[in-house]
Amino acid sequence: MISARPQIAPTAETVKVMRFLNTLFVRYPPTDANKRMVFVDVDSPDKKGEVTGSQENAGGRDAIMDYVHRLVHEQSISPTSIGIISMYADDLNTLKKAIKDARLDAIKVSTVDGFQGQERNIMLVHLVASQHFKFIGNANRLNVALTRAKDAMIVVGNLTAMSNFLANKMDSLERADQMAHRLIAGMIKHGNENRQRIVYRPR
Repeated sequence: MISARPQIAPTAETVKVMRFLNTLFVRYPPTDANKRMVFVDVDSPDKKGEVTGSQENAGGRDAIMDYVHRLVHEQSISPTSIGIISMYADDLNTLKKAIKDARLDAIKVSTVDGFQGQERNIMLVHLVASQHFKFIGNANRLNVALTRAKDAMIVVGNLTAMSNFLANKMDSLERADQMAHRLIAGMIKHGNENRQRIVYRPR
């Protein structure tokens, strides 16, 4: 059983994050009582990257960069409070370049392993895949990816594709020992049944 963190007076950074995202966030059980999370649904196909042959997804990257710009430039969130995880190497490399080009080098962009033992106030996690969801099979790494946020987390991916892929696995995911698997099941259930998600459209 997952216990909730004790309630702590929010920092100024936390208040700014919540003010910006409060109307968008849905709390997917089982998460900490003081943590909020949203799934940003991006209808964009992934493709093999040119460097390592791993997956990358341009639409998801655009969504992440859009949210980063809003947080930093419109809401004055410190770049050091933001972290980005991508599940695939080629996608990670292009995200790093986009962050560098935007002169936001203080934002850490890394793999799941690179964030082991670290947290940020707000985390953006790019699932990347729209066809193959191999990362779901590695529950430990998925747990790390989905537990790095102190205050709020934005998960970017293709909800329809993920729902179709996991349609016959929902019962086992909801009963899984690993929190990450139950969290994935919650995203799909709430996103599909209640439409409680953001459908990303470029501004």
